[in-house]
This record gives sequence, C-alpha cells and structure tokens, in this order.
Amino acid sequence: MQLYNFQSESMHPREQAAVALQRLVHRGNQALEDILPRVQTILNAVRDEGDPALRRYASQWDNLPATASLRIPSEVMQRAWEQLDTSMQSALRNAAQRIRRFAELQMPRDFEQQEASGLRVGQRIRTLDAVGCYVPGGRHPLPSTMLMTVLPAQVAGVPRIVVVSPNPAPETLATAHWLGVTEFYRVGGAQAVAALAWGTQTLAPVAKIVGPGNRYVTAAKMLVARQSRCSIDMEAGPTEIVIASERGDPSAIAADLIAQAEHDPDALAVLVTTQLKLAEAVREEVQRRIVDNPIAQQALAAHGCLIVAESAEQMRTIVNQLAPEHLSVDREEDVEWVRNAGSVFVGPWSPQPMGDYISGPNHTLPTGGRAAQRGGLSVFDFLKLMTVQSYSPQALLHLGTDAARLAEAEGLLGHQSAIRERMERAAGLKSTAASELFPTPRARLLSMPEYHPPLGHREALRLDFNENTQACSPRVSQALAALTAEQMTRYPERGPLEELTAKHLSLEPDQVLLTNGVDEAIHLLCQAYLGAGDELLLPVPTYTMYEIYAAATDARIQRVQADDSFEFPARQLLAAITPATRLIALANPNSPTGAAASRAAMLAIAAAAPQAMVLVDEAYVHFHGQTVMDAIRNTPNLVVARTFSKAYGLAGLRLGLLASRKENLQWIRRVLSPYSVNAAALAALRAALEDEDYTARYVSEVLAARTEFEAALDRMGVRRWPSEANFVLTRIGAKHREFCASMKQAGVLVRDRSADPGCDGLVRITVGTREQMRHAAKALEAVLRSLHIQTERMDGVTQ
Repeated sequence: MQLYNFQSESMHPREQAAVALQRLVHRGNQALEDILPRVQTILNAVRDEGDPALRRYASQWDNLPATASLRIPSEVMQRAWEQLDTSMQSALRNAAQRIRRFAELQMPRDFEQQEASGLRVGQRIRTLDAVGCYVPGGRHPLPSTMLMTVLPAQVAGVPRIVVVSPNPAPETLATAHWLGVTEFYRVGGAQAVAALAWGTQTLAPVAKIVGPGNRYVTAAKMLVARQSRCSIDMEAGPTEIVIASERGDPSAIAADLIAQAEHDPDALAVLVTTQLKLAEAVREEVQRRIVDNPIAQQALAAHGCLIVAESAEQMRTIVNQLAPEHLSVDREEDVEWVRNAGSVFVGPWSPQPMGDYISGPNHTLPTGGRAAQRGGLSVFDFLKLMTVQSYSPQALLHLGTDAARLAEAEGLLGHQSAIRERMERAAGLKSTAASELFPTPRARLLSMPEYHPPLGHREALRLDFNENTQACSPRVSQALAALTAEQMTRYPERGPLEELTAKHLSLEPDQVLLTNGVDEAIHLLCQAYLGAGDELLLPVPTYTMYEIYAAATDARIQRVQADDSFEFPARQLLAAITPATRLIALANPNSPTGAAASRAAMLAIAAAAPQAMVLVDEAYVHFHGQTVMDAIRNTPNLVVARTFSKAYGLAGLRLGLLASRKENLQWIRRVLSPYSVNAAALAALRAALEDEDYTARYVSEVLAARTEFEAALDRMGVRRWPSEANFVLTRIGAKHREFCASMKQAGVLVRDRSADPGCDGLVRITVGTREQMRHAAKALEAVLRSLHIQTERMDGVTQ
C-alpha cells in the first residue's frame, strides 16, 4: 500500500500526496470507453434477434447447454433449497428478515393536505410494473446480492420481479426459492441486460435494471439507459472502502481493508488518519495478512492508499471529497460530519462485511465518488412518487390571479388564458354563503373510505353478521324488564360488573375493562398506543375496524396477506415485525375466514415484538374453545378482547371487554369515557353470566349445526374453508352478488366478502341452529341451480 503524508516537512512528499488525492477524488467508476463498441454490438444483436442471440452468447460465455432452457424451472430452485445445509438456510432466513425490515422502514407514504382555500395537494406512491435484478455469478456466488435486490422490490410491491444470473450457484438458486422468485433466467453479461431492456421471445422487458456486475454489465446498463425506455439504478464500479480513524486497532483496520479488496483486483482501499504510527502499523499488518489472498494483493498493490492528514478537519474533508462506497469511522459523533458516503460503519465492533450480508441496509451502493449524488439501492428505486392536485372553485379564484400573472411574465399566454378562462367559469357559479363553508378535517380522513355494513332491511333468517340467531337468555330479558326509571336517570357504574366478570374469567378486577363493544376496545388501544409513524401489523383478510381506527391516528398499516388456504401466516407475521410496530391485531378465530392460530404462534409473536401491544380478539372463543386469556399474567404486552354479541346474544346492547395486565389497562383507562357502557348493558351482563348453561346449550347447538351444514356444502360441491367459529366461508365465484341477492329473496341473508383482500367471489354464512341451517342449505342449493353456478369439490374437481 502506498503511503501519502500531508504532515511531511518536505514539500515534495506533500505535493505527491495532493496529486494522489486528486487522482482518487476524480477516479470515476471505471474506464469503459474501450469496451463500448463491443458491448453495443451485443446489445444490438439481442435487441434485433431476441432469443437466438441471447442463447448464442449464453452458450459462448455462460456455459449454457444447447438443450437447456433459458428460464430456470421452479423445481430446480426448490431442490437447491432442500439440499442446502440447514445452517445456511437459517442464515439466509435471518439475513432476509433484517433486510426486509430495513426496507419496510424506508417505505414512503401517501399523504394529502387540504388548505382552507379548497386546494388539495397530495402524493401517491406507485410501484414500477417490472424490474430486473442482476446477480453476478462469476468469481464468487452472491446469494447476498439476490437478497439485496429482490427484497426491497418485494417490499415496494413490484408485481413482476425478474432475476438474471450466469451460472447461478446452488446457494443463489436456493435463495431464489426462499424469496419466492418465479422468473429466473440462466443468462448474464451485456446480453442479459439487453434482454431485460428490450425483451426477447422468452423474456418480457422490464422497467428498471438493478444490481452490480462487471465492466461489460456496467457498460450495457449505461447504454440501455440512454437507448431504451428501461432505467437503471446506478453505474456500479469496483468496490471501495475508506476508513477514517485516529485511534483504531491496526489489526481490525487491516482486516476490513483486505475484506473489501478481495472482491476485485480493481477494488479501492484507503485509510485516512492523522496518526502516522497507525498508518505504518496498518501497512505492516496488511502485508502480514495478504500472503494467501492473491486478489487482495493485486488490489492493495494497485489501489491501496494510506493517507496521513495534517489535522482531523483535513481528514474529514478528504473523506467527503472521496465520497466512498463504504466508510468506517471511530465514533457515533463522527457520523455528523460525514456528508458523502454510501454506508457508514461506526465503532470498533462494526466490520464492513456485516453490511454485505446481514445488517439490513442495502449493500448495493454507489461507487466512483457517486455517493456525493445518491445513496444505495432502496425501496425508492422501485417506486414512483405521483403528485395530485385538486382545486375547488374558491381555491382557483383565490390563487389563479397570481398564477396567471406568473404565466404572463414568462410570456406563456396560453397558460394565462387556460387559467383565466376557468376562473371566469368559477366566478359565474352561485357564490357559497359563508355559513355553508365547513372546516376541513385532518388530511388522513379525506382519503379514508367510509365503512358501510349492510345492516338495513334484514327481515329474514339473519346468517350475515355472525349474531346469535336464536335469542339471549330469558334471564337477560327479565333483567332488562326490571330496570326502573330511577336507574335510567343515573350514570352507569361498571366497577361492580368488572369485578364479577374478572371472577368469571379467573382474573383480578384490575385486569378487566368493560367497553362499549369490542369496537370501542379497539379504538381505545389505537388511541393509547398508536400515533403518526407508528405501525399496526395485522394479517389480512380480517376485521375491518382494526384498520379504520388505526388510520384515524395517522398510523401506518402493515398487512400480511394470507395465502389461498387462509391458514394463519405466523412465519410471515414474525418476519414483518419492525421497530415501528406498536400494535399487532390478531382475530382468533379470524373473521371472515374462520381460521384459528395456535396458542404457541400468538405467544411467539408477542415475544418477538416486546415494544408492541399484541391484541388477540377472541370474539368467537366459545365456538373454538381455546384461549390465551390465562397468558396475560406472564406476557406483559398481551391484551385479549371478548364480545358478548355472539354466543350471549347481546349485540344490540354493545358490550365487550379488554383483559390485560393492570399496568397496560391504566393507560387505556386514560382515554376511556367513564360512562360508555350503559346501565341496560350492565344489567344484561350480570344476568347472562348467571345463566351460562343457556349459553352453553346454544353453543353446542351451533357446533352441531356447523358440522351438519359443512357436510351439506360438501355434498353440493361448494368449496369451503375449515372454520372454528359460528360461520363458514364459501367460494361462490363470479356470481357472488347475484347469489347474495337471490338468497335474500329466498329469505336467507348471507354476507358477500369479496371486498376483503384475497376474498374475491367468497361469501360468509353464519351458522345458527340445525333447523335454521337445514332451511339455509335448501335455499342455497336452489339458488345455485337457478343461477347455474358451477361448484367445485374440496379437491378442486369441478362438477
């Protein structure tokens, strides 16, 4: 490594140092001019010929057999994963989880701002339609690059992600399977870049190409960005490391320099320090360590530098001039003076290779000094920010005059005319009286849809809202009838009934809070634990009100979509937890699917997110029989919700509860209305709890009816999902609206759930008594016939 000393008393060595520094600052990524004609020839051939040229180059340079498919079959990727060492599988999972979490934290958000004048402006986030991820396959297999390029694209929501790699190693194939990559092509080099940019007979074009590569790949990316509609992330060159240290350990510094240098003979490795002794010690340590590392030897001999600055200020200036890909500094305070760097590693325990694999921030970073203009690869590379503007007549009249004046000053009379013509129309409208101007709500509410449950005109067999289809206990009716006029004049007192309910649940009184339905319980949790920038995590589809109450606090909604089986996505939820997660909402059993999670899965999620409250909504616990209520004693962040609307038949009285540690409920009580549970509901609750036998008989009847009704659906060939609740989710298909309307005409109400995520064509049917469900089954069969709805068996064979 060459040593340049700005502290030297001799002018000549100082001049040499200055010249060397300028050469480094103006280094650029790499000289590509000598290969541009060759690369252009390759691009032209693939663009004009398509697959034949792509296959020809892949055979010549990527060892692609003549009979092999360009596209890698999914079973090849799956087999690579199955044959991978379990410790490697675990490492990939861990790295993927951290990279995904970091990308999720980077995600920008939609916003909307409405001014009093009536001007509404906002931002909408849109993903790219398709991206291509280049994963090098030359000197070293790079599954880490697969993680770093595919994961942020997935987090951004890109619907089509294509991977190309020449001679992909088994580890790379296995990683593709784990990430769910479905389009993977065994091609590389400039020819792969051309195929991604213009498409071939086999490979459809993409909107953007990301990922590092050799000089030919970089040159190809640069050219297609100019010649096609395809954009690129950056012109990546050889890797770079700069270490700025005044008190570092020579051994650790040398290890980091060698680690990056072994990537490429053209890699840049620089130590900038104010300590000559440290520089000399690092050079000795490097020479001792690189004996068996020929690539690092070449890189450090050609591009390794030790720069001794005159002062700490000069050291900082040099680092910002270099704008390196990777930078190591001594202390947290040093980050404040860093202006230009791709990724910064702080302190003695942060080796740079950790960032290559598992830290979370992306390792695809700008080189050649381009860190002065941009950062590394991120979710932003896969997103488009679309702005939105909307004027009311009042806003146009308020702001139009100034806009027209600016257009006139620029000599753009057409602009001016377009504004003034619309202003004249707005002025001609009937002016709005001042009394008709309404205050503007918060911006988040402007974009929120209003929730309209179809509650009207329900004079039929009510199998649509999962209510008790029979009646509440006769004791409840008697208790309500016994309420006196004097009791109606008093504010209700929930304390005695909370004590009674706690005893019923084997809890302490201060561990139970009665609420105005579970809806109020959810609202209270959101008010107590969510704010702008916080995150609600929930599996979908699920109960709608979780999102509505969370959105009203300006919290971010993080959804984990269940697959077609609707089984509880425990692994995906665990992977989706981030430091911003403050509330996790789990309906168990879930609505509208009826699926249930295991106790172990819910407690594992609570353990993985100690910074978040974990709500387990047990609305259908009576029909499922399993609870985590007893776990609140040993789980500090667990809160359980119950409703008295389902099994107890008290939906009209709106009564629910929250159970948790008293340390949690004390905060929730601070946002609680003290009189939200009315006297009638409290009287009914006492009577209902005193008649548990009645509730148990109703639940037993519903469970018997569910078994019988599911058998009837199976006989009819109606696809259904296993349910642990008092309803069954069925697939009706494209005629779901006509089906629900026809069932209503037949005297049976059912619930169309097609608007829920992943539920297109699905209908939920509440289970009542056996007599009611026999009637419903007859109506259902008749409607299927009348609408000519083709059903399917549980094994998917159509009838």
